[in-house]
Amino acid sequence: MHILITGAGGFVGTALSKKLLSDATLAHARITLLDMSVEATSHPNVRVVSGSLSDEAVLRESFEDSVDTVYHLGSVPGGTAERDPALGRGVNLYGTLKLIDKSASQAAPPRFVFASSIEVYGETLPSPMSENVSPKPATSYGTHKLITGLALADAIRRGTLTGCSLRLPGVVARPPGASGLVSAFMSDIFWALRDGRRITVPVSREATGWWISRERCVDNLLHAATADTSILRASTYQMPVLQLSIKQVLDALSTRFNVDWSDLVTFEPNPRVEALFGSYPALSTPEAESAGFRNDGTVQQLLARIFG
Repeated sequence: MHILITGAGGFVGTALSKKLLSDATLAHARITLLDMSVEATSHPNVRVVSGSLSDEAVLRESFEDSVDTVYHLGSVPGGTAERDPALGRGVNLYGTLKLIDKSASQAAPPRFVFASSIEVYGETLPSPMSENVSPKPATSYGTHKLITGLALADAIRRGTLTGCSLRLPGVVARPPGASGLVSAFMSDIFWALRDGRRITVPVSREATGWWISRERCVDNLLHAATADTSILRASTYQMPVLQLSIKQVLDALSTRFNVDWSDLVTFEPNPRVEALFGSYPALSTPEAESAGFRNDGTVQQLLARIFG
């Protein structure tokens, strides 16, 4: 068994690789970690490949041995892709298409799990919302995710790959510190209330978001890679989420850490930020749930998975 993880040095990729390495049933599996930067490891079954998906030599090195499972998490973030369109296209579009083609060219079709994004839906979402709503991306990042998801679906239809795309929401809670992400406040509030620090939030307390813990996200990725093909009847799924207001999250954090969030949180709503990250409607995902994908259940369970 040979597993390839792109974006292995990222927030989700590091958790996924640790989960795979802790699985006794994969004790003899070889794992290739591909990213621009990956923490060095002495594990005998792990190989690190440093570089970009846009580099043909990096892809050749990653596929020196046939690959049985591909977890494609690597991408150029949305803001960077907007500022540098050539870089975004090179990795998110052309790099992903090359990865799909490289995977599909193998003698035995590997399982391909693609981390797509809710950015494919665009800025104006119906309320309530179905998982089958038509995508209308409003960013280069969302457009690239949509195109490459369709390319993967075509490869699955042709029988050269198995697997699916999973449309991920913002995954929490990223480590504290400067990340450059406009949505960073969705993670920062967890650490601020845990540590009793003041924080200014760029949305209102009524703002609603789609939330999933990193642990649950990884569980869903693993399910996509291991579920029987008879269960994965679609080539694209919206990952189930919890739709929660900022106030609901703050209330739960206050209860968990015995603090009064009103003493720590200042609201300075930015209309653009609220439109992008604070206006998510209720989301229905029966198809994804029937295929075995899950959200965190409750806000309390979300916190339990984040803080342990």
